[in-house]
Amino acid sequence: MRIISNFKDYYDIGLSEGHDKTIVYKRFIEEETYQVSRFRPKNVKPFEFEKETSVLRHSLGFDYQWIVIGFCGKVFLCLKLERSFVVHDGKKNVNQIKTFHCYKAEQVTKVFRNYATKDELKSFFGKPRYIWRESLRLSTMRNRFFDWNNNKYEDVFIKMNAPIFVVDRVETKFRHDLIRLRSNVNLKYYQFYQVFCPYTTFQEISMFISGVLGVGDPDMIEISDEHKRDAKGFNEESFKTRPNTKPNRKRNKP
Repeated sequence: MRIISNFKDYYDIGLSEGHDKTIVYKRFIEEETYQVSRFRPKNVKPFEFEKETSVLRHSLGFDYQWIVIGFCGKVFLCLKLERSFVVHDGKKNVNQIKTFHCYKAEQVTKVFRNYATKDELKSFFGKPRYIWRESLRLSTMRNRFFDWNNNKYEDVFIKMNAPIFVVDRVETKFRHDLIRLRSNVNLKYYQFYQVFCPYTTFQEISMFISGVLGVGDPDMIEISDEHKRDAKGFNEESFKTRPNTKPNRKRNKP
């Protein structure tokens, strides 16, 4: 697979192992947005991805957001976690933010064990409370990841004509939620190497483009003039005077 892009991703290392130049991946980000209506009539179905995604919220010392990542026919549920830290650089205290993308409940547990306080960790393993500010609980994470269906929304790949897409929510200044759908994004930013290694990711994208999307740039074979001539029934003696013969210079009389 040949990649045409204006940025680098973690699976680009697959190009070093040799690649099929007839398969071309034009990796340029495209974006679409859809407004989420909070006052939708009961008979109107919600837009896809509304139930799976969420705006940025806060719980147990973490900012969190549910997003959806589509990769080569399968759609993965991802929990984005952010936590701010105060670090002293020798002169002053500086706020730093660490971002984690979790695709399993075990990954969420690992983040809490490494960065949460004792009280936050105790609440995380405790029983869930039915208020959104305390929604980060291990039991809730397990149920949500366990019930997720990877084959949902597989038709989106065909509509967007892309092997990769990410869906998240953004909140406008008028407090209206927008569902943002972006294709061909940088998977390294979403720590997708936790799901597939670089070489597997490269191979999956190559097979999906050639087998499902049918996107490619076939090589044009250059044919020499000699082969073109022979294919039409001529040879090197055609249109030439043979040796030891005189050209026919007789002209037709009027």
